This record gives sequence, structure tokens and C-alpha cells, in this order.
Amino acid sequence: MTLVLLKPDAVKRGIVGDIIGRFERALIHIVGMRMIMATPVQISRHFANTTESITALGEKMLRSYASMDIDPQTLHRKTDARSIGLDLQCSITEYFQSGPMIKMVLCGTDAMARVREMVGSTLPYEAVPGTIRGDFSLGKAIENIPGKACVNMVHASENTIEACREIASWFDRDEIMLFSYSRSSLPHMHDAMPSRLR
Repeated sequence: MTLVLLKPDAVKRGIVGDIIGRFERALIHIVGMRMIMATPVQISRHFANTTESITALGEKMLRSYASMDIDPQTLHRKTDARSIGLDLQCSITEYFQSGPMIKMVLCGTDAMARVREMVGSTLPYEAVPGTIRGDFSLGKAIENIPGKACVNMVHASENTIEACREIASWFDRDEIMLFSYSRSSLPHMHDAMPSRLR
């Protein structure tokens, strides 16, 4: 299982159906889904909130700045990874609260790795065509404003530990409907599927 969040920009742009359709066509099943307005408490629980995780977030941002030849001192008035990670976490919180989001739990064979591959690079303008971010990118100037959260449409859990923590942060147990799926139980659906999906 893995957590996917369709962020406010995906909802505002009206591409939610396109994104969900890609997962479903890949036989990755939705076992929990709901449209929400994220609260500060939910967003806070989304992050690991350890010194290590906040520092890692800041280090990721510092690497991004280095690749763009940006001096973090000019944006943040500081250069340490932990402080920059805290700034980024605040920016992500604002981004998540800028409009409604869709929270989803997806499952299927190798769902986490396949979802990450389908979503594409964190920076949409670097994502390859055929990925969600690559196909729906609006360009670097709009999506990646230095010092702010990257506007990238989708969040997908990176690993099992993160997925477990994030699913527990966004979903109650009764919101997840695990079910058994087999193609033989839906013969009419199987017959209608293109041969490349069978």
C-alpha cells in the first residue's frame, strides 16, 4: 500500500480524473479516497518531525539550490539545512492548505514503486514525458519558485516506513476498504480490457 495526495494545484487544474485514471489503468487499486481541506494537524502528522527528517528536507533543498546556482543566504538569511528544512515545511503547509486535496491509499503489485515511477521526478520540469509530472508540468517559472514548496501536483510515499506513517496520518482504519480482486471474478471486465492489460 502507498499514500498518494493529489495536491491543490491538481484539483484546481481539473486533472484529478486524468491522474486517477492512470493509476487504475495500471491496475493499481484505490482502497481509500476522499477530498479534504487539510488541517495544520494533519499536515504536521504528515511529516516525520524529527531533527533528521527536517534536516534531510533542508539538504534536499540545498542540493536543488546548488544545481540552480542559488545562494540560500539570499532567500533564507541562513544556510544550515535544519533551518531551511523548517522554512520549507512551513511553505509546504501553506501549499497544502491553499485549496482542496484528494487523499488516496493505493494498492497492487509493487504499487509503491510503480506509483513513484508513474508520478515522475519531484521537479516537474525535470520529469520525463509519459510521467504524470512530465505530462502536466506548467514549466519551471511557475512550479519552482526558490524558497517555496515545489508546485508538483502529486505526493507519493517514498518507502514503506513513510507510507505506513503517512497513511496513519491521513486515514482512519474504517476509511480503507481492502478487498480481494481477481480478473476471473469480473469476466466481462477482463474481456473488455485491451490485450496489453490482461
